[in-house]
Amino acid sequence: MHTSGARVMLSVAYLGTQSSDMQLHRPEVCYRAGGFRIGDLVDDRLELAGRSVPVTRLVAQMPGRPEPITYWTVLDGQAVSARAQGWLERLQRMGQRRAAAGLLVRVSSIDADSAAAFRLHARFAAGMAEALAPAQRDFVTGSPRAA
Repeated sequence: MHTSGARVMLSVAYLGTQSSDMQLHRPEVCYRAGGFRIGDLVDDRLELAGRSVPVTRLVAQMPGRPEPITYWTVLDGQAVSARAQGWLERLQRMGQRRAAAGLLVRVSSIDADSAAAFRLHARFAAGMAEALAPAQRDFVTGSPRAA
């Protein structure tokens, strides 16, 4: 819980290199399957511990429950746009019989003011990145040379 009383939810999904699925489930897919209406997806960047990380922002909504969401993916140690990491890349990896380790980090909150929620997400993510040890920071945000 933020000092202002706002609640922030964090979800981290890991896809190990041994997985044959080759796909992290993006929030816009999972939330829609859960009955949420999905707003526009917006590509943006967050400055996290000296690196610029590509993120996707959206608002998932059910009656009385607006949930602004900020998320990013790290694939083989590189922060990549979740939407740019598409079928062609997955097919290339499958053709090379090469699996990739992946991580999807989702920050969300229940808030009708999505602009304020996205600012809160940015502060939360920046604080989290600063609090992590360097090796864990690279794992969660992508290595600085790759971001």
